[in-house]
Amino acid sequence: MADESTSSSTPSFKKLGSSNYSTWKEEMKAFLGNKGLWTIVAVKTPNLPEGHEAPSL
Repeated sequence: MADESTSSSTPSFKKLGSSNYSTWKEEMKAFLGNKGLWTIVAVKTPNLPEGHEAPSL
């Protein structure tokens, strides 16, 4: 198996399905972590003051 940090940008694990969330989330975390992208997902958004809404994307 190729080193995930140098392999293509396509993950080598199964797609998320109705019965594999626990395994998928750990594999996705490792995959994104190896590419230096996990911090983008893991950053928590601050609580907004009452009456304010987050901007839509």
